[in-house]
Amino acid sequence: MNKDSFKLIITIVERGKGKNVLAMYSGHRVQAHLQCAGRGTASSELMDTFGFGTAERDVLISLAPSPDADRLLQRLEDATHAALRAKGIAFSMSLNAMNNLLAAALLNSAAAEEEEEPLMEKKGRAMSLILAAVDQGSTDDVMNSAREAGARGGTVLRARWAGGKAIEQFYGIMIQEEKEIIAIVASAERRNAILEAINKNHGLRSDAHGMICSVPLDKVARIG
Repeated sequence: MNKDSFKLIITIVERGKGKNVLAMYSGHRVQAHLQCAGRGTASSELMDTFGFGTAERDVLISLAPSPDADRLLQRLEDATHAALRAKGIAFSMSLNAMNNLLAAALLNSAAAEEEEEPLMEKKGRAMSLILAAVDQGSTDDVMNSAREAGARGGTVLRARWAGGKAIEQFYGIMIQEEKEIIAIVASAERRNAILEAINKNHGLRSDAHGMICSVPLDKVARIG
C-alpha cells in the first residue's frame, strides 16, 4: 500500500446533526466512525461564517481508504449536500500508521489473519499524533504500555463507536459502543515503538479492542 492509502476525516457539525452525517457517510462507503461531543469556542462572527447556529458540536472521527475519503469530501462541497440539513466543516488527513486488521476491514478484505505490527504508511515526519480508540476502562493499561515504550503522556477523550459492522463481519470481534480515545504526540524516534506496544498489548483482538492510527503533524508548539 502506498503512503496515501488511508485517510482520517474530522467532521464538526451542530449538536444533533451527527446522525445525518453518519447516514450520508455510510452511503459513500465510509463506515468506521467514532463520535464525540464538543463545544465551540469561536466568536459569533466566526460561527456565522461557518454556519454554526449553536456552540454545541457533534464531532465525528472517521477512517476510510483515500479514494472513498476524497469522493466524500468532494460530495460535501457539492450544492446537493444540502440534503444533510447540517452545517459545519470537514477535513481529511493522510495517515502514516494503522492496525493491519483495521486496514483490512476498511478494505473489506480478510487478508490480515494476524495482528502483529501496525501498518506503516509514511516515514520521515518529525512528530506524529497517535490515536488509540479503546473500550472504556482500558485507558490506564494502554497508557502504561505507551509510557514503557517512551510516551510522555496523553489526552483522553470520551467517544462512542458509531461505525458499521465490517470488523465484526470479517473477524467476529464485538466492538463495545462506549470508547475512549487516547491522543499521544510522539517523535519519529518513539512513534513506532509506542504504536507497536499499544497494538501488541491492546489491539483489536485484545480485551481493549484497540483501533490505532497515526497522523503526521506539520508543526508542534509548546505553550507555557
